[in-house]
Amino acid sequence: MARRRVGSITAVAVLSLLAAIALWWARDTDQYAGNLLLNIGASFVGAVVTYALVNPLMARQELRAEKIFDNFNHNRVIEHIHDAKHTVRIFETGIALLDDLYLERFLDACNQALACKVKIEILLLDPDCRAAEQRADELRHSTTRIRELIRQNLLALHRYRSRLDEERRQRLEVRVYATAPVAAYYRWDGRALISFFPTNRSSENTSQYETSAESSFAQFVEQRFEESWAAPNTYSLERYFAMPIIIRRLDDDPFEAEWVVRGNDLYLAHRELAEHVITRGGTENVQVELRHVEPWSGEHGLGLCQEDIVHSYFEGKYGSSHRRTMFTVKAP
Repeated sequence: MARRRVGSITAVAVLSLLAAIALWWARDTDQYAGNLLLNIGASFVGAVVTYALVNPLMARQELRAEKIFDNFNHNRVIEHIHDAKHTVRIFETGIALLDDLYLERFLDACNQALACKVKIEILLLDPDCRAAEQRADELRHSTTRIRELIRQNLLALHRYRSRLDEERRQRLEVRVYATAPVAAYYRWDGRALISFFPTNRSSENTSQYETSAESSFAQFVEQRFEESWAAPNTYSLERYFAMPIIIRRLDDDPFEAEWVVRGNDLYLAHRELAEHVITRGGTENVQVELRHVEPWSGEHGLGLCQEDIVHSYFEGKYGSSHRRTMFTVKAP
């Protein structure tokens, strides 16, 4: 794109120079001024027609341009994100662009986009929801481990976002949704890349449909994006890693605990929570109130958990292997 721009500037400069030379040589001809004004007027009318009629038609043709690719081109999408001017949206189960092979380039592209004031919105599937379980079952014969991929994605984005300054962090929003995914959707400004979720292989390895973001197809997926973004059971990346907790009958402010889900069970881990349990002589004397994460919002009792498999869930989600004091949340 940069080479094309340089070539255009060079061509305009050469043509302008030739035009100036021609006008200089013709200055002594009869009726020079009148002919010059006549030609300038005609050129001006032509420029107006081109600007008012031809350019909009060309722009509409570009909007209608549709392309089909055999599979997902990681490098091409990264370039589009890098060159975005105002909008990037990703609606996925898990993002292969956050694999080790592409991670650095993808985050560099995000850095460039954020530096240009681009709004980046990423919507990823909750790895512990029923829809993720169903998608994992569809991919059981493939090499893709979708729930592990999503957890790695969320951890990578959490670490990346924590390194950004406040201004850029506000322009990068990541949310976690739990509805059935309709399509993989990558949007950069006025263009969008869409694919579906085939059985036994990832959306990367199926046909990719590039179209205008204003097309009916893209608008259908865009609407689902907005609905999922605002759904009651969709929550922020911050909430995915930290659940607000209040210990009942204390005047302390809420604190945020690490949490994981295994099946239908919720588990918590936090140093302050462990200290309160020890101070009160056991979990039976502690009630906690959970907020803003359905379906567990409300008051609950606690039970001590020492299962290694639950510890592995914490390690997989938070990327650290230090030993935690873990608690299971009892049903109300």
